[in-house]
Amino acid sequence: MSIVHRLVARVLPDISRPLFSAPVSTAADDVSALPTTISGPGRAATLRNGALFFSALAVVCGAISAARPFPEISGISRKYRHVADHRADYDVLFVGSSRFHHGIVPPQFDARIAEITGQRIRSFNFGHDAMWPPESFFILRKLLALRPPHLRWVFIDCVAIRTQIDPRNMLTKRTAYWHDARHTALAWRALAVEAIPWSDRVRRAVAHGTLLLRNWTNAGAGAEWLAVEFGVVKRKKSARGAPAWKSSESEGYEPEPDTPMTAEKLAEFQSAVADFRENLPPQPIDRVFRRALDDAIAEVRAAGAQPVLLLTPTVKEKENFTGLPDGVPVLRFQDPNAFPQFFDPANCYDNEHLNHAGAQLFTAELARRFAELLPPKP
Repeated sequence: MSIVHRLVARVLPDISRPLFSAPVSTAADDVSALPTTISGPGRAATLRNGALFFSALAVVCGAISAARPFPEISGISRKYRHVADHRADYDVLFVGSSRFHHGIVPPQFDARIAEITGQRIRSFNFGHDAMWPPESFFILRKLLALRPPHLRWVFIDCVAIRTQIDPRNMLTKRTAYWHDARHTALAWRALAVEAIPWSDRVRRAVAHGTLLLRNWTNAGAGAEWLAVEFGVVKRKKSARGAPAWKSSESEGYEPEPDTPMTAEKLAEFQSAVADFRENLPPQPIDRVFRRALDDAIAEVRAAGAQPVLLLTPTVKEKENFTGLPDGVPVLRFQDPNAFPQFFDPANCYDNEHLNHAGAQLFTAELARRFAELLPPKP
């Protein structure tokens, strides 16, 4: 051993030991001396502390969720705040997907109703792109919770529950915001009866559960909320500024671009229309969708309004649903033999949406059919 090594070894004696030598066993280091189980009192204390922790976490998370404002969701939050600010102005709400958003013109609808019946109403189009159940039912309940005092009718877009989540959108607020316990459970129930492979079913169930947990813990909500409260980020105003739609002119309606279909898309569209003309079979709804509709209808009625189920023109899917709830008006426009004007390429943007000319035709016919449901003017 060198002189230097001996000097260092005096200061740090352990350095003189071999690098991989076995440690000297002591009673304190003997694993066998450690307890292998938690005693009864210790177990009870652990369970009690765990219960207290998770109870406190649930209370705090619930309090934050109840106090936080409607999240900033492009296109949707602006419409929500507009209705909240003008809740006393509307008699009719249209709640649904892009088929509503780009297919129903409220000012024209209101004028046509007044022309036919002499009754004055005011309606708002709360449709948005890709807003299907469960999300559309979440929005419906948010709107009913505003308690619009003069709300008389609610049109529900009768499209099936969609459980698929695009992995690219998993981290977006639009995908996450509606995942509360009730509507996540609805997605899970729909998955249980959906005809998809088990691997897809499990993957989707986990994705919905992850988003529920994210919402339940208010992940990211605090930063957004504080940024608004301290003026770092300004909320877009619903009735002022320069919104994408002007409430006084369109009341939530936004036309599709006035561009014709390409030759390839036109051929696909015409082929689908021909198929619908020959064969539009009944499509029984599943029990989960039926129960979800029953619940939504009951809540609309509890709010003092009347529900209407609306099946819009489309050749994307055969949604000629049967088994819909009894005692509710159902307006169907999916048969190209009965409504050829809505399946004319000149009036369509694509296989699922009308262009502006088509939306005007559809709005006029919808108003005519709806006028038949209204009681006579006193």
